[in-house]
Amino acid sequence: MQELASDVARLSVLFVNTYFVGDPQDANAPWVLIDAGLPGSATALRLAAERRFGVNRPPTAIYLTHGHYDHRGAAGDLAELWQAPIYASHAEMPFLTGLADYAPRDPTAGSALGFMSLLSRAFPDSGANLRPHMIPLPPAEDALPGMPGWRWVATPGHSPGQVAFFRESDRALIAGDAFATTDLQSWTALPLGVRAVSSPPLPFTPDWESALTSVETLAQLRPRLLACGHGLPMGGWATDDDVTSQLRDFAARFQPPAQGRYAHAPARPIDDAGTIPLPPAPADPLPAIVGAAALGVFAASWLARRQRDE
Repeated sequence: MQELASDVARLSVLFVNTYFVGDPQDANAPWVLIDAGLPGSATALRLAAERRFGVNRPPTAIYLTHGHYDHRGAAGDLAELWQAPIYASHAEMPFLTGLADYAPRDPTAGSALGFMSLLSRAFPDSGANLRPHMIPLPPAEDALPGMPGWRWVATPGHSPGQVAFFRESDRALIAGDAFATTDLQSWTALPLGVRAVSSPPLPFTPDWESALTSVETLAQLRPRLLACGHGLPMGGWATDDDVTSQLRDFAARFQPPAQGRYAHAPARPIDDAGTIPLPPAPADPLPAIVGAAALGVFAASWLARRQRDE
């Protein structure tokens, strides 16, 4: 677990981050979990919480920046274990109460052979039914249960109801997937821990116009700690304005991918049931690429065998 502030810690579950917010030294202070990692990570998150806060100290709540499978992962199991509510925005509710699935992933966004584009073909884009535990976030101006001093900020684009959490006192920002702090299309940036303010996961972002507006909104907050769903945190010092300028510069040059299903036509819900009209899916070049590579390997093997026989 990585300490980001006296009352904020990060735990990475493979390639996705979860955050523990609350004072571990004060047994009477509330604490919350922000995002719940991948499915099957409930035990790891429970043990981490017990090491940090104690065995008999459940959280006040579980907060989801959004409901994609790698952020809601263990939320249902942990809510049952801790008897804690799960908070998400009203716009995210259809996808967390069994009413709707998210817009289909688009592995053709950007480079089809990019790390996240290639990996996305194995990931689900379905919603989930956490209905017994779900509670909509309170109005943005109201206090958040278990999170004194924090407020939520709407950041749609990557998902219809994604939110970020911001604390003015130290300008700490927990941004979900509004952007990333590493290049998720690179095959080396994430495993090597290369930090850079970068685009949200391309295959799972169906509304690039809203995504840009959300990044601009977060840049206006002038955060000094950037803690995202993917990548190592950046900044965290009270006088560190470097990450503030990096996020501002990224917002100024933010561009949607040049190609992909949602590059020029967003997919947005049109009602409270999460109904999403979809633009047509483009052809996926990967099967052709894989086929050509397989054909090349076969041809090379055949030629090598023929030369050996001769």
